[in-house]
Amino acid sequence: MRDTVYGEGEVLRRAQQATWLAGVLAVVSTLASIVRPLVAEMPPIFSFIGVANSLLLACAWWAMRSGWVVRWAPGLLLGLVTLSLLPLITISGGPNSQFVTMLPLFPLAGVMLGGRRLGLGMLVFWSVAILSMRLGHDLVPDLTGEAFESAKANARALWLILTSVVGFLFGLHFDGSTRRLQARLVDLVERDPLTGLANRRGLDLGLSRSLSAAARLDQQVTVMIVDVDFFKRFNDHKGHAEGDLALQRIAAALTGHCRHGQDQVARLGGEEFVVVLGDTDADAARVVADKLRHAVRALDLRFDPHLDQPLTVTIGYVCAPARLEPSQDELLRAADSALYEGKRRGRDRSVLAVLREGPDSRVSLV
Repeated sequence: MRDTVYGEGEVLRRAQQATWLAGVLAVVSTLASIVRPLVAEMPPIFSFIGVANSLLLACAWWAMRSGWVVRWAPGLLLGLVTLSLLPLITISGGPNSQFVTMLPLFPLAGVMLGGRRLGLGMLVFWSVAILSMRLGHDLVPDLTGEAFESAKANARALWLILTSVVGFLFGLHFDGSTRRLQARLVDLVERDPLTGLANRRGLDLGLSRSLSAAARLDQQVTVMIVDVDFFKRFNDHKGHAEGDLALQRIAAALTGHCRHGQDQVARLGGEEFVVVLGDTDADAARVVADKLRHAVRALDLRFDPHLDQPLTVTIGYVCAPARLEPSQDELLRAADSALYEGKRRGRDRSVLAVLREGPDSRVSLV
């Protein structure tokens, strides 16, 4: 499962989790710096490092809360916590240090906050660090003064690495399950169950993204409303089951003539569909509209085999430059006006609505 690219909502959610965790760790580090001298006699350097770590985590929490770091918040947090713990573990016995009990949480937190790569990075880094501390024990003195036992240190290093691997694997399983549930929830909330297309909520979200991209790149946005002509008559003659099948085939035909990842097809309701085309001017949109009409006609859906006319669609569409700052409702209303003009002109055709500058008469039909 891919985890290197997230949507904006997922990035924000992970950044919020990292911010919350940074605040909790800052509080825990501060309390530990206050309480530890009261329960155990240790060299003053540990208190100094503890205070510095508390300040570092508090600054990280403040920066995350202020929105200065969003996309890199999980990696920044785990990097700072690693930087905080590494000197404490190094000077307090390596694998024998009391601080190593937190290490198996790093791969787990890495996966849950930042994805597979961050979790794997934490696992590899701390495994190498623990092995290096164990092998280089004689090079760095243990300032706690505890007696060193080689066999116990070997066993602790082994179990630290094994529990870190378990934490990483559990994180992968939990994150994968969570993402599958999220994807299922998105399908339930944003997908039309009959056609598999986006529903009205999914359309609103997709159109909002298209408008944002168009404004950022100074492009045009085209919105089409596609209405199936005389569909009620088809439904009455063939039945709802055949009507549903016809809608599914029409949805597939519309989708087949749109660019994957750049355009969007949604079901507005009943026999109405909406097509959103990114970076498409009026001339290109007219070509697409003709292709969509011919694709539906080619399905040869007839409620009476003796009629020459299969099911057709009428399309009203609007093209608007992003500089006009059109709203979603304005685009849909303009496309709807063009659609009804197409119905008035005899159906099985497309009509263009053009948005122009100025507060009055922004919409003109072509």
